[in-house]
Amino acid sequence: MHEITARMRAVERAVATSPGAPDWRGELADRIAELRAAFLADLGRSMRSAEATAASAPWLSTRLTMLRREQARIADDFDSLVEACAELEVETLRRHVFALLSRLARSRQLDVNLLYESVDIDLGGEQ
Repeated sequence: MHEITARMRAVERAVATSPGAPDWRGELADRIAELRAAFLADLGRSMRSAEATAASAPWLSTRLTMLRREQARIADDFDSLVEACAELEVETLRRHVFALLSRLARSRQLDVNLLYESVDIDLGGEQ
């Protein structure tokens, strides 16, 4: 299983446990921090492939730039969410966690789509 996927599932499990569990907020914050680290590592690898994508498929560069901006916002939101674990009401915190997980999943899919589009056209698809 891909590291980031495993970390996303760990966050989902942590947020789904009872908030009455000992150190629930601390555990959730730890899982979110681990996901952030996996996301940043994955982003580093993705950036290298993005350079190749932009070079081979310049028509995708605007979409790639927009995706990278969104990914930077996601990384910042991870930091905010770790801090919010100590402050937010439980249901509000859960909504924020699931919203960020959703944005992360969408971002990962867009990244794969851009790579696929660049390869598809390189191999004889249409622009």
